[in-house]
Amino acid sequence: MKYQIIAVAVAGILGYQGMALAQTNNNLANNLQTSFSQQATSTLNLQNRIVVARNDQRSRNSRRYSRRAYWQNRYKAKRYKTKYRARSRSRRSYSFPSQRAGGKAFIFDPRKLAWAAYDHNGRLIKTGRASGGKGYCPDIRRSCRTPTGSFAVYRKGSAGCKSRTYPKPHGGARMAYCMFFTGGYAIHAGHVPNGHASHGCVRVQHSAARWLSKNFMSHGTKVIVRSY
Repeated sequence: MKYQIIAVAVAGILGYQGMALAQTNNNLANNLQTSFSQQATSTLNLQNRIVVARNDQRSRNSRRYSRRAYWQNRYKAKRYKTKYRARSRSRRSYSFPSQRAGGKAFIFDPRKLAWAAYDHNGRLIKTGRASGGKGYCPDIRRSCRTPTGSFAVYRKGSAGCKSRTYPKPHGGARMAYCMFFTGGYAIHAGHVPNGHASHGCVRVQHSAARWLSKNFMSHGTKVIVRSY
């Protein structure tokens, strides 16, 4: 009888422990399921945020590309229009006769914004864009127009030629391949705008100045500057 009571007690204890263990397992399983569910929800939310961020980025890139394309197309149209106009002016300005009397000469026409080179036989061999002296220079408060008339080259400089007068007061402006024809006025390389911009010198493009200096101009070559 005593042993039966002990056996029943042991069975009760084991049953209680089993129930407690089962309850613990159930709690652990519920906790794990809740944790997995929360993690899955968090992962899904993260994926959704990534998708939304990518869509937003694509939308911004699309808008940015649209703006960029708009301004690029507008700039191309403007640049094309400007280049076309400049080219048209240049073609009109190169209208020099193919032959002239008087032999070898360099001619600058301020009205055409162009120059022409004639060989010893009076045959036109090369033309190009040019720019002369401005009508008024604020730094010296007077006209800067290139002297008109017939002159001759009396001094030439190299690619490192520089002005001793401009800009005021110490000079130093670049005048590559300078070819002086009267006073301090020279034909030289420089920026050639669609108008007169110098202090009296005749500006030609760099390649043209190099060609003139090395292949055409020499001491005594006639330089003719036509009237404005």
